Amino acid sequence: MRFGSQLFALSLGMLPTYVFAHQFYVSYDQSQQTHNVLDTTATVDATGSTLTTSFELNDQWQWSFNVGRASGNEPFNERLSTNLETKHLSSTLSFYQDAWSYSLNVARYRDEVAVLRPDARELFTSSAASPSISIAAQYQFPITNWYFGLDVGLSYGEYEIDSVATKDRNVTTRTEEDSASVTASIGLTASYWIEITQSQSLYLGSSMYWDQVLDSDHSQTQIRATRTPRTRQPATVRRQQFEGGYRDENSGQLSVFVTYGFASDWSLAASYAYPLNSDYSDDAFSVMLGYQF
Repeated sequence: MRFGSQLFALSLGMLPTYVFAHQFYVSYDQSQQTHNVLDTTATVDATGSTLTTSFELNDQWQWSFNVGRASGNEPFNERLSTNLETKHLSSTLSFYQDAWSYSLNVARYRDEVAVLRPDARELFTSSAASPSISIAAQYQFPITNWYFGLDVGLSYGEYEIDSVATKDRNVTTRTEEDSASVTASIGLTASYWIEITQSQSLYLGSSMYWDQVLDSDHSQTQIRATRTPRTRQPATVRRQQFEGGYRDENSGQLSVFVTYGFASDWSLAASYAYPLNSDYSDDAFSVMLGYQF
């Protein structure tokens, strides 16, 4: 599961889904991400914000929208720096019936990574887009002040990467990658509700999600252009194509969250998530302010 879906799950994990109402949330997010850069890996700390809205269409239908962005800059080595920009958005339509809920989610995640020289010229750039669509079913039940949830899902996602590496002014390598995967997921949530006063409450919980790749395909095209400056010859282009079976990573997320409800309609939430078996992201932290009406 890549960072886009992890962040979205992290945000929704703090929302008590057993309550039907219109909701508006804005959050401050911190995360650490790892990217493949110039035959090595670079880790960047990113900060940003996310806006989440949820509307009750009627007693059974609910629609939510999630949009966010983050950025970060870290030294790549003594001379170079790594710059990261990410954007994500998603929309979810949910249907509730007794203790069951069913949802359809459409999402898109995009990141841009650049390695910069001291004069701000780009040595390496990579642009990645990851659209996906998923369906899920959740069963949630209370036991006194405890709430438990089990959800299963199935998703189809694509991952498109376009990267350009400039070794010097005369050698440029461009790599285009496309992959598509079908993934099954399972999640467990346990939370506890505490009523402090009539207008104040505390909501504590933890959740764990796991994504298992069922099938995946991958193709890669690499174009290398070289130029001989002394003779002013045009660039020599060498193209290589690779296709075949490819299995994306099986990964998950373990998170804990706390939500403090105050003044009846307002809430303040914090969450910390740690990925399981992921090469694309590390831990993430989020603070969210919400209003319910």
